[in-house]
Amino acid sequence: MILFRFFWFCVLTSCVVCSVFLLKASLGLYIEDAVTYTVETDYLHWETPFPAVTICEGRDINSSPVDEYLLTNNFSLNQKVFLKEVVFWQKYCKSTCRKCVNCFKEFRDIVLPMRTECEGVLGKCSWDEEPFRCCDRFLPQASEYGLCFTFNSDFYGNGTIATISRKTGLSHLTFTALKTVHIKIHAPADVATVGLQNVLIKCETLSVPMDFETILQVEQTVTDPAVKSISPESRDCVFRNEIPAPMEYWPFSMYSHSACMLYCRAMFQFKHCACIHHLMPDIPGLPFCNLNGLLCISDLQGQISNITCVCPMDCDDLSYISKHESCLKNTKTRETRGVIRFGYLPTLRVRRQPIKDALGFVVDVGGVAGVFFGASLLSIIEIIYLFCMRRER
Repeated sequence: MILFRFFWFCVLTSCVVCSVFLLKASLGLYIEDAVTYTVETDYLHWETPFPAVTICEGRDINSSPVDEYLLTNNFSLNQKVFLKEVVFWQKYCKSTCRKCVNCFKEFRDIVLPMRTECEGVLGKCSWDEEPFRCCDRFLPQASEYGLCFTFNSDFYGNGTIATISRKTGLSHLTFTALKTVHIKIHAPADVATVGLQNVLIKCETLSVPMDFETILQVEQTVTDPAVKSISPESRDCVFRNEIPAPMEYWPFSMYSHSACMLYCRAMFQFKHCACIHHLMPDIPGLPFCNLNGLLCISDLQGQISNITCVCPMDCDDLSYISKHESCLKNTKTRETRGVIRFGYLPTLRVRRQPIKDALGFVVDVGGVAGVFFGASLLSIIEIIYLFCMRRER
């Protein structure tokens, strides 16, 4: 009798040890090494998003609407120098700001009307040789550079996103700029921010007149819908409809890594200076800086440049690379002409998919329980019935 009990004790102990060992490995795949990456090459039916193109007004060397505005208004010399410095984005407030400490109590309402409207920045535009009114698709968007104009933005809802495919071919964007502009090329789901790495290296600033062209290549990462059942910490990415906590003042309707970086810098400024830069997008609850606040931000330039932001990556990611860019002076015209296109259609992309999703983990648990204990859902229900309901009878 003792040997009999000892035998079953050993069998049961072995089953428990083996099941724990196997389930621990399965749980590790589900929690820690939750996703894997594969390369897809079935490109025949892909529709790849064309990048968003953000154009921001720049400072003209010659006379500009800013100079005309200052001439037609009664400002002192120090006020004029100060306003010319803060109307466009610069890294930090220079020494001229300190000379004008008592010039203005508030200056943002003076600066904003000095910026040029879309019609004064962009002239003619076309998509795949089909002309369109520039300001119908280059929509105004607030950014760290102030008011800019963005084509093909999905983050702010520009409507249908332009794509390229084997059906449409290598569609391209053509535009003309009437004044000096800064250009940012980025993913449609991104926001143009100071911290966003620009695709362009040599031709980020386009003065007038100039011929500009860039040829792009795209690297795309897509995520399998099954990955959404895995926690953001385990999959190491965030979907657009997920807002990581805590983000008390988050002003956007969706998430992107670039928007998170902008929010992080705004919160750092607010924490240390009780305000945010006057060209920042409006974030409800965070006031814009007056001149003293601007000087505070300038004093923190080293810390702001090296700030560490905890911003998860996007689950669906697009990365554009400039394979060729040129920006040459053209004295035969009075405007800058730009062309943005792809060199070839993409033939591969990366897919993020789960190693073990919730259903797979349940299957593993059921398999281990069945192999080592002969258990199933029905047998568990039967045990409950025998020990509870039938005993009461």
